[in-house]
Amino acid sequence: MENVYYNKQAYHLININDSKFFSCNDIFNLYFGEIHIDRCQFQNISSTFGEAAIINLMLNSKLVIKNSIISDININHITVPLIKNTGKELNIYNVTINHAYTGLGYLIEYDYEYNDDNVIYVKDSLFDDVSPLFYGENVDLHVDNTKFLNLVTKSSYSPISSLKYGSNYINNCVINNISLFGSSLFDDYSSIYISNTVIDGVSTIYKPIIKSTYKNIKFDKVDLKNINIYGDDSECNLFNVDMGKNQDQLLIENSNITNIQSNGRIFNIKGSVADVQFNQVNINNSTSFGLFLTTNADENHIYFHNSTFTEVRNLNKHEMGLILLNRDIHVNITYSDFSNNESYSCGLLYFNQTRNLNYYVYKSTFYNNKSKMNGGIVSFIDESEDIENKYQKIFNVEYSVFQDNSVNYFGAVFYTSILNNYDITIHHTDFIRNTAGVAGGCIFLEQINKRIKGKIEYFMDPKRKLFYNKYINNTAKSHGINFATHPEKFIQTEKKETGVLEPISLKSGEPFNMVIELQDSLGNVVIDNEKYYSNIGIQMELLDENYNLVNTTDYYLPECITSFNNGLNFIRMSEMFIRKPGTYYLNIKAKTTIFYLLKETDCVYQLNIADCGTNEIKLYNSDGFYYCEEPKCRSHLNEDNVICIKGNDYINDPDLNHYICKDGMTGDNCDQYLYYNIDKYKNIHYTLTVSVTLIMVVVTIFIIINKHYLIINDLGFKSMMLISLGCIIENLSNMYVTSDNISNCYLHPLIMYIGFILIYIPYTVKTLISSTFGLKFNYSNRDYTLINSIFSTNIKQILFLSEKNNSSSCNLSHENNKSSITRENKSLNNLSDNRSLHNLYQDSVNKSCNNINNESKNYNMNGESSKYTLNNESTRGFVMENSDYFLSNLHSSKNLLLGSCRNLMTSGSGNLSAYTNTNKNLTISKRNATIGSFKNIEQIVNEPETSVNDINIEKMKKKKKQEDIEKNFKERIRNTYDTIVILILISLVLIIPLSLNKLLPRNSTLSASFMVNNSYAHVCPYAEYDIAFYIIKLILLLYNLTKFQDVNNGSYIYIDSKIISHLNIAWIVMDPCINIILYALFVDSKLVVAEELQYYSNLLCCCTLFFGYYYIIIHIILKNHGNDIWVYLLNLPKQKCIIHNSYSCECPTKKIEQYDENELKSFYEYVKFYNDYFNLRLFLVKIFRKNKIE
Repeated sequence: MENVYYNKQAYHLININDSKFFSCNDIFNLYFGEIHIDRCQFQNISSTFGEAAIINLMLNSKLVIKNSIISDININHITVPLIKNTGKELNIYNVTINHAYTGLGYLIEYDYEYNDDNVIYVKDSLFDDVSPLFYGENVDLHVDNTKFLNLVTKSSYSPISSLKYGSNYINNCVINNISLFGSSLFDDYSSIYISNTVIDGVSTIYKPIIKSTYKNIKFDKVDLKNINIYGDDSECNLFNVDMGKNQDQLLIENSNITNIQSNGRIFNIKGSVADVQFNQVNINNSTSFGLFLTTNADENHIYFHNSTFTEVRNLNKHEMGLILLNRDIHVNITYSDFSNNESYSCGLLYFNQTRNLNYYVYKSTFYNNKSKMNGGIVSFIDESEDIENKYQKIFNVEYSVFQDNSVNYFGAVFYTSILNNYDITIHHTDFIRNTAGVAGGCIFLEQINKRIKGKIEYFMDPKRKLFYNKYINNTAKSHGINFATHPEKFIQTEKKETGVLEPISLKSGEPFNMVIELQDSLGNVVIDNEKYYSNIGIQMELLDENYNLVNTTDYYLPECITSFNNGLNFIRMSEMFIRKPGTYYLNIKAKTTIFYLLKETDCVYQLNIADCGTNEIKLYNSDGFYYCEEPKCRSHLNEDNVICIKGNDYINDPDLNHYICKDGMTGDNCDQYLYYNIDKYKNIHYTLTVSVTLIMVVVTIFIIINKHYLIINDLGFKSMMLISLGCIIENLSNMYVTSDNISNCYLHPLIMYIGFILIYIPYTVKTLISSTFGLKFNYSNRDYTLINSIFSTNIKQILFLSEKNNSSSCNLSHENNKSSITRENKSLNNLSDNRSLHNLYQDSVNKSCNNINNESKNYNMNGESSKYTLNNESTRGFVMENSDYFLSNLHSSKNLLLGSCRNLMTSGSGNLSAYTNTNKNLTISKRNATIGSFKNIEQIVNEPETSVNDINIEKMKKKKKQEDIEKNFKERIRNTYDTIVILILISLVLIIPLSLNKLLPRNSTLSASFMVNNSYAHVCPYAEYDIAFYIIKLILLLYNLTKFQDVNNGSYIYIDSKIISHLNIAWIVMDPCINIILYALFVDSKLVVAEELQYYSNLLCCCTLFFGYYYIIIHIILKNHGNDIWVYLLNLPKQKCIIHNSYSCECPTKKIEQYDENELKSFYEYVKFYNDYFNLRLFLVKIFRKNKIE
């Protein structure tokens, strides 16, 4: 079918609907009017005339094609398009074109010959496996909701649009599986605006995928992914944009750029001014053998806002960074994230030949970025021609985080090589765990000036809180965990440590040493384990006192071949020769100055070269340099023992020289020690020791003579003998305190430690028993157990415990002729002067109370008998029915009966109304009765009888409770035995082996030690064992000290236990503590002083332990109280309170002056308990036979 319509004159509208065109040629040729094609199919179409295979539009004609299919077309024999338009407008709606090819190289041609406003509209269409689509000039392309699939372009025409000088508007489209061999997706002279579009699976061999020349490019909501760039030329990129001077812009917003593989650069920007903006863009998983973005523009504007830049890699080590910018640079990064990126060269951003710079980062994060070279995030390289400092550079980072970034060499975050001034500001920024392989865990400065150095030091100062920056766990293997430069200076370590560099004093020919430290400009020590600076050596030159160079012929310095190791250079000069003594300066400079900072580095030492001393011989070598020698003595003399004196000023001959002995040496050949004479001290020691020992013996004999006294038997005669023997033995050990012969070395410690054990064991046993079984009167279960187990039933009930009395809780005692109520209430004495009132009182009590005590005998401190009107029965307290514990802390301290008694006794004679009123208070209802309340007789009568079962249950409970108390008590006894045995064994195991070990050196010889008084003293071998003894003694005595509080606050303990608890403190201070201090202060010096102090300390300690213990015992015996138990048994803490019937309440009472019969019985029972369980014979039987404790 050919030439369906042909008309050159009239304008008509032609509608072609629901038609099929198969194997047709040159179907439509329209000069004027419109043609609408709807729901048609075109298949196997060709051309004969060579204008257009389907339709040729001319002049003002218009084409609308919709809902149609064009397929299976292959026009290779003639170069014609499918559609040619020189008319007004072209509209393609819901059209599918697939498998369509032309020999011309494109399908649709638009010629603007007759129209200025030329537009192609494409919507809801599909282009699949076709030749390039649109070709023309000055035509705008609007595409919406269209797919471009499987386009393979081997020609120079762009597969989508070759519309030169037009604009491409692509919206809501899919561009997938596109292969480019010699063209880009769009013509490079057209503007490109793409939105809401997916570009997937595009590859190119030679040309860029997106190329633009002097035109704008804008991507909005574009998903650009799976891009492969195989060409290795610099022109084969994802974006290749030439912006010229027209201020064109590449703008990408709300888009994703992911999975990019490239053999070269990805973004390649050209022109005079580059303007690239990324706004809410996600760039991820890009690998290239080249830069991600670079420009050759003179002025660069790069913006990242709210974007992510992750897993981007540059594998080309010759192209610096991921983003390379030159000259005038304006970079703005806000609210963005750069993470897990890697560069085989420098880091993320590389600013080269920088002139004007404005680098601004705000609230962005840089995490885990890696660089094989320098500058993990940014490298700033200055313009080398900026000599006049005419450019402005601003470096500003705010509220950002740089974490876990790393470089192989310098500057884990920033690397700068800017010589001239620039403004750097960093605040509210965190630098965390960044790592540099050499230096600069955060920032490395290749070059630095005073202004920048001052600002960096301000950043480094932890006291400066103005910028609020944090530097946490950053590292650098060589130096500068946060800030660093190249090595700048040599520092004298002596001056660094003391602040003052002392001159080096030496003589010609003598060696000298120096240590210099290599530091950078910021004071970091350059460790340089990587040997990056291994070629930095040193060279030396000598200056005179006016800092002028000294001629090399006037001095000799050997060549110094040294290097820095761990930041230090140890300079060891074997010798230095000079012609004239005087003051000189040794200037040390860097041998190589490959690093700019080392060019002016020097390090000056002052050398004071002296002439030979008065006792030195001045000699000259073959070069005329003088040197000094000490006089030589004859070979048979030990040089360490003699001082040689020269015999000639210029000849060093032993036969001409003579000698004298050094301090501490004597003899013809000065080979004998001059020992300090200690005989005068030994005589004093013997006199004092024997005198004190005799006094101790006399005291001990006195104790033996008076051992019939109870105080000696109860306190322990055998333990007293052990204490006496131990003190005497330890005192006798002082006779061997001096180390002038080998026997003293083992006799003194052996005897001293035997004495210590003999004293320590009885002291410790007494302290332990008293702390364990002494009463505290503090309402504790411990006291309750001891009272129930030690005292007889009668004593514990009368004195300490209370049980319910069904008749009454009030027990009063009286006396027929006299009445004095309580020991301390003297205000009641007026009661004896008014017998009538007393009789009334007695009658009332007989009616309300059923227990009247007879008079009892009481004993005072002198053993005299006295009478009390109230015995312990009258002061028995009141507890609740189920309580048989202490009358401890009764809440109703003002019980009514005692209140009435007090009112009665203080009312005066004839005042019977007082008694009448108080007697009424004795009637209290059972419902309201509490602790300390009384029950009147009517209540007692009216109480219901207790059942037999209740009584049996109560008895069983009491029996069980008593069994638990007995079990607890036996366990306490057993634990005490075991503790005593353990302590004895520990003291023996620790001390006896050490004491025996002191016998080892008895066949050895004494050594000598030089003292500060220029003489020698003998030193025992193995003297270090002594400190071990004293530490063990200190530990053992500290155990006793832990019992001090229990013994000091205890009752029903022997008086010697309390004395021992105080003596133990003095023992610790005067024996182990003082000896440990003496050992620490005077070891190997002032030995005689130490021995003297040790002697008097030991003597004072022995006297304190012996006489402090026996003083009170002898005093009691001499006062004829040796058989009065209450004198040497520390017993009741105070008088019993009759309100609470207690020795423990807080009511104020007086100290006991007289004891009643029950109190004395309690003393005897406690002493019997001590004697039964803790006498030596029974103790050994129970320990070794492991008998049960009864």
